[in-house]
Amino acid sequence: MTPAFDTVAVPRTVYRIGRPPDVWAWPPWSAIRTGASGNRWDDPLGRYRVLYTSHTRLGALLETLAPLQPDPALPTVYEAITENDPDDPATIPPGILTPRWRDRRVVGEGVTDGVSEPLVAVAGPGSLARIEPLARDMGIADLDAEAMRLTRRRAFTQQVSRVVFLGRQPVTRRAYAGIFSLSFYDADIRNYALFERRGRSDPVSHLSRERIDVADADFVEACRRRGLTPA
Repeated sequence: MTPAFDTVAVPRTVYRIGRPPDVWAWPPWSAIRTGASGNRWDDPLGRYRVLYTSHTRLGALLETLAPLQPDPALPTVYEAITENDPDDPATIPPGILTPRWRDRRVVGEGVTDGVSEPLVAVAGPGSLARIEPLARDMGIADLDAEAMRLTRRRAFTQQVSRVVFLGRQPVTRRAYAGIFSLSFYDADIRNYALFERRGRSDPVSHLSRERIDVADADFVEACRRRGLTPA
């Protein structure tokens, strides 16, 4: 008998860092990537899109800023630079977040009134049992909740996304709305990846949109945790 996925309900309110004017728009098809260049729960075949959200405003900022966290070795490299080419701009020290990053993004708050089905909690015991054969086939041993959270193998997590996307609930036979997972970067961040479904309304309705001020308390805290200095 095939193990049943563990599920959770999507929260009423979610947050996302995106580009104006519509922070809740699906990413354009031209931006969809597969494999290592794609995002964690993207479709490996590029046939459906995923909207990434978080349970708090701070969580959304922490998740979005994580790839910009400086490598600990970078300060040593930077100190070794004695001069720049006169035709090139000055080298920006590692960990400096320029105003351009903030100027091109907003914090969106939305209500998940377009989500009626549950999300699959991929680190739940039933879900792990369902995913384990896929993990074994892809050379991943000892799959548990922490290993599920920490794996960097996009080829694997994207295949998990497709398994969930194609899965059906045991009784209703309805599709799942997406994936619930704890952040790779911080175990206290709860993330919700919402699937695009043909013929269904957008999953999140707009509530508010804010520009990111350099003195914004959540932004300052997110930068502190990520080792970044806003300019």
